[in-house]
Amino acid sequence: MAEWVPPDRSRSRAVLIGTSEYTELPSVPAAAHSLQRMHQLLTGPLCGWPEHRVDIVAEQRRPADLPDRLVELYGDALDVALFYYVGHGQVDFENRLCLGLTDSRVLPTERRATTSLTFDSVRQALAASPAKVKVVILDCCFAGRAVQELRTLAAPGVDMAALAGTTGAYVLAATDAGNTAWFESAEESRTPHTYFTKFFAELVEGGIPGEPAGLTLAPIYRQLREDLPAAGKPSPVRISRDDGHAFLFARNAAAAVPTSPEPAERARTTTGSESPAAPTLPHLRRRRPRRRTVVMSTAGVLALVAAIVVPLVTSSSGTGTARTIPLADSTATDVVHAVAYSPNGAFLAAGSGDGMVRLWNLANGGPPTNFRVGADPAQALAFSPDGKTLAVGGGHDTVELRNVASRQSTTLPGAGDSTVVSVSFSNNGKSLAVGDEKGAVWLWDLATRHRTLLRTKADKVYAVAFWPDNTTLIGGGDPSGAVLAWDTADASAAAVVEMPGDVSGDVVRALAYSPDGTFLATGGNASDVKLWDVDTKTMVVDFKGQNSSILSVAFSPDGKVLAGGSADGSIWLWDTTTKLKITTFPGSHAVESVAFSPDGKTLASGGADHRVHLWDLP
Repeated sequence: MAEWVPPDRSRSRAVLIGTSEYTELPSVPAAAHSLQRMHQLLTGPLCGWPEHRVDIVAEQRRPADLPDRLVELYGDALDVALFYYVGHGQVDFENRLCLGLTDSRVLPTERRATTSLTFDSVRQALAASPAKVKVVILDCCFAGRAVQELRTLAAPGVDMAALAGTTGAYVLAATDAGNTAWFESAEESRTPHTYFTKFFAELVEGGIPGEPAGLTLAPIYRQLREDLPAAGKPSPVRISRDDGHAFLFARNAAAAVPTSPEPAERARTTTGSESPAAPTLPHLRRRRPRRRTVVMSTAGVLALVAAIVVPLVTSSSGTGTARTIPLADSTATDVVHAVAYSPNGAFLAAGSGDGMVRLWNLANGGPPTNFRVGADPAQALAFSPDGKTLAVGGGHDTVELRNVASRQSTTLPGAGDSTVVSVSFSNNGKSLAVGDEKGAVWLWDLATRHRTLLRTKADKVYAVAFWPDNTTLIGGGDPSGAVLAWDTADASAAAVVEMPGDVSGDVVRALAYSPDGTFLATGGNASDVKLWDVDTKTMVVDFKGQNSSILSVAFSPDGKVLAGGSADGSIWLWDTTTKLKITTFPGSHAVESVAFSPDGKTLASGGADHRVHLWDLP
């Protein structure tokens, strides 16, 4: 094994920035210890940086001249320019990563960048440096935004290798672009650390058996990708350009030790890890017995005030596990009226009472794309079968068709005297059904943009749905409690679907076909959820026990589970095979919409608490 030759860092510069105390954001004592730990690691015998080449910026209140200081400090770095940050990470209204300082603002979102150190400022300082190698290590929420192509060390459209003779660049982030970083609380450690920095430091201090005498960033990253998820922590991400991955970070303390069959487990022994436990409250995760893990983000504040960008965070309720996305808006009318998954599960959309639609890219993570359909509520959403178009029902009987990829929209104009409350695509994607508050149902031919008006007796058409073979369209809301049906080939007249039993006055507020078209589920004011045989028009089962009106129903993709959202805030799951209740998720705010993910593992719900909840199903 090659002999270790310590690199000369006399022509390099490291800047370490950490913030643990905040005016508006929650304090993070762990950040102070992580900052000190990284300084000790760099200036210790394993890394060998001279003290005078490592600068610490701790508890800076405002950005002030900090961006200029970074340019100055990195200006004399000829070999390596290294940047490290630990603290709160936020994303502003232009989707820029903002590294928190003591006086960083949460709201309004346009103040986040002006009161924080933006990563753009860091990137510019590093880009201006003559250093051959540039390394960034970020331990904060949404750190992965620095890994995205337009947030690398190069400006948009600029190749990093062309920057001032750069031979390598490397960005290592504690978590991806849409997730939170975690840290220990003071209750579990006298010197709590952020988990990413703790694992990073312990890995370097312990070394990696089987690796050369000089430890580069590549094996460090690979080992962290194993160790952190294995301990129930977020997985780091990185981007490397040219020879950035080969940067010699430290002497390998385990270079002379025989390779262990379980190096990942060896690296974790110093953390005192035990087997993960179930998650607990929102913004508070419990992964080990007697060990509390707090999400390092603005989540504790965002639960109380409105904001633009928020992470997915985990909580539990009843017998199910929920991940909660607070839908950020400062208005009091921000009820979530509708949620919908794209057919491939890549996107989740939510429409709220202020006319705002939020579209999360679940495949890539990160904050949602927001757009408005006007001042009227966005009460209805539906993805086209190919997932390329999102239909949004708004005011004046109009429907906006938004191209998910290009973000371009076209409008289907209506009569202008009502609000759209329900939309549904036919399964072949050729037609769109629209129901409004005044009892009208419109059937749109999407190729010709021709519409047919289907007048009903309903005061409000709460729901519309196509039978899977596209031959029948149904609508709920008739005062008699009946379901109305139209032959899509001849939609000139409506036929009443007879529902045996006492349904007088039980207005159907929610309905859904099973994926194979065998069953129809209905829910209404009487709080029951009924399952009907479509062919015989007979009721198969009447699910009872709910205490309030059923506002939404949905089948799982395999048709084996039926979900119902109630006005009292509870969500019910039933087994359509055994006809038994599976579980109930209790709540306190009306649930206006439920939707299964395409893989059937998650249920999304939205309602009067202004949030979208993602329930991990039992």
